[in-house]
Parts: sequence; C-alpha cells; structure tokens
Amino acid sequence: MRKIKRSNRSIYTTRRRRSTSVVRVIVGAIIAAALVFFGYSITDAISKIQSGKFTSSVSTSSSSSRSSDKTSSKSGSSSGTSSKTSSAAAAIHGVFLPKSYLSDTAALNSFITQAKAAGINLAVIDLKAEDGIVNYSSKLSIIQGTAIIAKNAPDASVAARALSAAGITPAARICAFQDPTAPNILRGYGVMYAGNHSYNWLDANNTMWLNPYSPNAQQYIISLATEAVSLGYKQIFVDSLTFPTSGSPDTSGFYGTNLPTKEQCISAFTAALKAQVDAAGGKLSVIMPGNAAVGKSTPNIGQSQDIFKLSGDYISPNLCPSFFNPAGIQVGTATIIKPDLTPGNTVNTIAQYLKGQDGSSLSIALPILQAYTNTSIGAGNYKQYSSDDIKAEISALSSAGISNYMLYRPDGNYDFSALQ
Repeated sequence: MRKIKRSNRSIYTTRRRRSTSVVRVIVGAIIAAALVFFGYSITDAISKIQSGKFTSSVSTSSSSSRSSDKTSSKSGSSSGTSSKTSSAAAAIHGVFLPKSYLSDTAALNSFITQAKAAGINLAVIDLKAEDGIVNYSSKLSIIQGTAIIAKNAPDASVAARALSAAGITPAARICAFQDPTAPNILRGYGVMYAGNHSYNWLDANNTMWLNPYSPNAQQYIISLATEAVSLGYKQIFVDSLTFPTSGSPDTSGFYGTNLPTKEQCISAFTAALKAQVDAAGGKLSVIMPGNAAVGKSTPNIGQSQDIFKLSGDYISPNLCPSFFNPAGIQVGTATIIKPDLTPGNTVNTIAQYLKGQDGSSLSIALPILQAYTNTSIGAGNYKQYSSDDIKAEISALSSAGISNYMLYRPDGNYDFSALQ
C-alpha cells in the first residue's frame, strides 16, 4: 500500500489568532470527513476481496489483456484441472501446423489469410515432435551445438509474431518423453538397461525414450516449454506424457530406485510443467490419446483413465477416428466398429461419454478432430474425408456442450470450406 505523505506546510496563514482558530476548525472538519470516507472505501474494498468479488477494471490494450489472462490462470488451485476460468474465454477454434511453417513465410501467410476468414483463432506449430529434434534455434545451453537442434533451424519468434499480428494465438506442440534423439546426447536422461545403466534402453522399434522419472529429463521439457512462451507462443500443447509404450521396459529397463507410481510421476510432472508455463505467461494444453478419454488407456504407461484429473488449462483428447483400433472401440456401453467410417457418430459417442463422466470439466475440453483422409489404416477401414465429415465432428462436440476444437491434418493444407 502506498504511504500517504503528510505535508509540513500550512494550508492557510494569517496574522489574527481568531481567524487562525476558525480556519483550524474548518480544516479539522474537512480532514475528519476525508478520513471517514477513506476508511469506508478501504473497508468496502477489503470486504470485496474477502468475498471474491473484487475485480480491477480491464484495459482494452493487449498488454492488459495478457496480464488478465495470466492472473486468471494463476488464480486456480495447483492440482487437477485448475483453470476452469477458461470457460469465460472465447471458444478456441484451432489447427495444428507442421514444422515447415516456421520457415516457409509464403505458406504461413497463405494460411493466415484463409484461417482468419474461416474463424480460426489459434495455430499450433511443432517445435519438438516425436523424432526428438528441436525445430527452432533454441538457446538452451545443454543442447547448443548438438544434433538435437535441427540444421539451419529458424527463429521461431518470427512465425509467432506473424500469427499474433493477424489476431491468431501462436501455440507450440512439444513431445515430452517419446524422444529417440536426446537420450543419445544428454547422457543419463533416458531410460537405461537394468543390466547395465551405461546403455540406453531400446523399445520394440529400437527407439530410445527419455525417462519420465529423471529430474533432468523433466527439466529439459520444462525449459523448452518456457522458452517457447518467451518466443511468443502463448499456449503449449504437451504430448507424449507417457512411459514407453512398447517392448518390455519394466523387466529390461531401469528408471531409478524408490520411485512413486508411474501415474503419480506423470501427474506430478504435468502439475510442475503447468506451474512453470503459467508463471512464464502462457497456458498449458495436455494432449491425451483417445483411448484414455474413454477409460481404455494402455495399462502401465502412467496415463490416468480420467483425463480431467491432470493439471492443465485445457485437456486435449485426440478424438481423430482413424487413431482408434479399426476392429472397434468400447465407449461406455456402446461399441463402434471401424470408427473412421462414421466420424460424426464416433466423435458424438465419445463427446456424450465425456459429458456423462464429468460435465463440469467440458469448458476446458479442447478435443482434436480429424481433418484428412488417413489411408494408413488399410482399405476398408478408412473413408475419404469431406467438409461434411469435418462439420459432423464439430457438430457432435457442440451437441455435447463442447465449444472448443482443434483440427489436425499432417500437411497443414486444410479445407476451410468446412468452417464457412
């Protein structure tokens, strides 16, 4: 609180004592009235703070808006889906973009023109994908001069500024522990072999993984995330929050000793990541596989069967129909065979399931929808996606009360007619 300075100068001067006395009485009355008003104002303000109704006026400037967003994200609890203040914000309609948009100015400008016309207000660019390569000129000292940073990596702030200038929120995708590159350079950061802790453990695809239990590995991901925020990326989408998903890591691998459960590890790390991203002025979106969204996560990889238990300003379940098993998925009491053939029905069934599980958390749900034809799942299991299919997915979310969505297409060439 600012101190009130009391001036030593007299307000009035006079040669007559009687006039001085009168003036003193009048001044005393004015001061007394002022003190009463000041005391009432402070009391009123304190009562509003205690009741949770005290709010400062919101400036229309961008800096005030950013400050307001940062305060809102910090005001929630530090655990669980703490930032349900998101519900008061405008609905997020976003897309994922490949790393090429970091350096391809023409492609980015073309995207911006079409995206704005279609009502897209957020774009996510891959800063670190499943290959472990950092796609921008990171300044982190531990990876300087190593093969972890892509050759001729661009300045990521350029794309962030271009998106921001167009009114589209820049966001970054960072894959966490699925990383076949860093463990080979950052020694001791990866899962090691149980028989020899000097060697990195390899999964069924001969791929290394960062060790989710490793404090160094955790800090590496946190540092990349906060650096991305400092470069202008206001939302971080963290992916691959998981222990190794293939091979036999629990019998042949080594994580450390005296450790908490895998689920506790992932939960604690996500909470720590959110705290750091929030402190840097950003927001955290947690990407979860669709199987986890319907309570069918792969056992023993650390992922909760209740996605809304994880700390995050937003939770992003991947509801792309082609990412589910073509043989069928069980959603509550419903069974969906070949889910990619009926995208609208698939998304609708899962969205209604989420609504039934935790309707109060739908305001922070930011599901990922499919916006392309995925032929990799084999003939007879996929369909040619049209704008009508994308509309059906969006409509399915809306019918469940979910207003946010993210569209995914690997090449970034979206058919925005679906949003017209």
